[in-house]
Amino acid sequence: MNFLRLFRKNNVPEPTASWAGYEAGLSALLDGRPGDCRNTFLSLQKRLPNPALSSEIGTALSNSLGQWQNLSSFTLAEECPVDTELAMLEFGKALKNWEQGDRQAMSFLKLFAQADFSEQKEWAEPYQVWSHKIVADVKLLNENEPDWENAWTGNEAEEELKRLSSLRSQLKTSGRALFTLQSWEQWFKSLQASEAPKKWEAE
Repeated sequence: MNFLRLFRKNNVPEPTASWAGYEAGLSALLDGRPGDCRNTFLSLQKRLPNPALSSEIGTALSNSLGQWQNLSSFTLAEECPVDTELAMLEFGKALKNWEQGDRQAMSFLKLFAQADFSEQKEWAEPYQVWSHKIVADVKLLNENEPDWENAWTGNEAEEELKRLSSLRSQLKTSGRALFTLQSWEQWFKSLQASEAPKKWEAE
């Protein structure tokens, strides 16, 4: 909320105001509010180009925001940029990919979490902590994903729901991780209602 207040204040100098807007969008996404994230980034995009940003950063930010409304996944860098600002932009892209269900984003999030930023370390560090949390949640989901090849019965579904419910307290983030777990739970609840053995059918 503090980032959003800074972004909306007219007397906040640039580039502080623009980066506050960017971080407000990231915070919304991390909080499981993708709609608020998109709205904030749309407002930020309207302020660009910004002469207070370097041409490289300004172009990268503008290009990133321009694709944010698109449901397609971003193409991520194979290595984490040394420049903190560029790394933060790539982090945002990876976060969007993950929130859309793309677990391939973990490759970059791991790189970002382990990167040693010599400059602006205090700025990137909280997001590195978030990266660690997301990676941990994906590991938890991968290790506990139900066996979808099994033809589940109603009784088995009840036991599986208990197991999945116990995982909730172990999640470190909301957003996609919680959504994924809830979708699994919902599937087993619908199976209980049907009272017929059923396999998972990917949509």
